[in-house]
Amino acid sequence: MNVAVRCNLARNDELLRVRRGTTSDYVADLETVRMALRIPQYNLVGISYGTRVALEYLRRYPAQTRSVVLDSVVPPELILGAEHARNLETVIDAQFARCDADAVCHERFGSPRARLDALLTRLRAQPERVAYLDPLTGERHEDTLTATDVASVVRLYAYAPQLFGMLPMTLAAAASGQYETLMTHSRMIEQLLGEQISMALQLSVSCAEDVPWLRADPRDKDTLLGAAFVDLLLAQCAVWPQGRVPRDFHTPVRATQPVLLLSGELDPVTPPRYGATVQRSLPNSRHFTLRGQGHSVLLAGCTPQLLSKFIESADARGLDGSCLERLIESPPFAGTYGWEP
Repeated sequence: MNVAVRCNLARNDELLRVRRGTTSDYVADLETVRMALRIPQYNLVGISYGTRVALEYLRRYPAQTRSVVLDSVVPPELILGAEHARNLETVIDAQFARCDADAVCHERFGSPRARLDALLTRLRAQPERVAYLDPLTGERHEDTLTATDVASVVRLYAYAPQLFGMLPMTLAAAASGQYETLMTHSRMIEQLLGEQISMALQLSVSCAEDVPWLRADPRDKDTLLGAAFVDLLLAQCAVWPQGRVPRDFHTPVRATQPVLLLSGELDPVTPPRYGATVQRSLPNSRHFTLRGQGHSVLLAGCTPQLLSKFIESADARGLDGSCLERLIESPPFAGTYGWEP
């Protein structure tokens, strides 16, 4: 076999593996594992994208599913990315409103939304050179802070209201020319997420399951995220190999198995209405929205206890979620050491 033929075969094999990196393939693998281990039924727990996997398994193998927990729910009919910009904008406004309503925060830091908009305008016109300490190594560096860097910090911190509470103070510092904290946060996110996310895996899923139906929305133009996310994904998937999805992949999952759904009130990517949408076709389910929480709520307050009780009993309707009422919102920081007592 000559070298050219071997290279072509190797490339074809690699493309086949990439095309097989879809949710449907994971679900088939999960069933193969169940049979190999001789497990009668699964108790499935899915978080964020994992809820898509759990729901698809429930669709294909209902008899092999004992119970399902869905945390930060992705409805099967949702085209991921289509609503990211607007969902984020809603949560940013809601979280900044907490500073506007807090006398100390508002007095010390002004309107965080106005400061953010002014900062983005300034950085789009002229990025800033900033000296900062590397968040992982402690070494001093100098780099350029851009509007995209700031938008990324705001977006990722919106996932966790406890972190987002620092932004009014950080934006006020930036308004006076102190950019070091924003730059440090930006580089920390860049370094940590870069190690945790498999871009190949993400593209294999997105390009097969969402992008064929994804379109830019003119309403996103004036949002923080804008059209950048959709435009980038469309460009990447124009050259990325695409697998196939079943015809019913984007239809609601209908099942009678017990399902516990959990949503964060301030989730910027999978808001509570997504959980409500999925619940409509699951008659044996219960949906809790956790006050003041963001994305991925499984560890918030008494939620681990609820999860344990649910898996033990496989009874969603009989679950007592009153302990969740003790959850409180994290107020915005009033200073370096946190919020006012």
